[in-house]
Amino acid sequence: MLRSICIAILIVLASISIISCVPVGYSVAGWDAEDPYWRNQYVYEPYYTGYGYDVYAPAYRYGVEAYRRYPGRRFEELNENEIRAGWEGGYGRGSKLDWAHARPAMRAAYMHAGSSHGNQHW
Repeated sequence: MLRSICIAILIVLASISIISCVPVGYSVAGWDAEDPYWRNQYVYEPYYTGYGYDVYAPAYRYGVEAYRRYPGRRFEELNENEIRAGWEGGYGRGSKLDWAHARPAMRAAYMHAGSSHGNQHW
């Protein structure tokens, strides 16, 4: 009974954002907020190779979601093997972009997710 009550309390607290993996003071944009930016910006990025937005979008989304998971951390502090595995095993499955080509787009989105909201830790 006590265990059920504790679990219920944790669920309620999580749903009202008292428990969060995002530190107090951080404003982290979600994908819905970042997607319009990347739709307009991707063709101006130095790594752009002529593919359409739909090819780059999974890498951008992965970068935004990685920032939500690791707010305030520099991209270079992330475990390269772990983020590569995340691309190759999930986000990039079926993509035209291999990790070498997805990484710069993912990095750009990771950095933008923080810097565009005042979280400049680069």
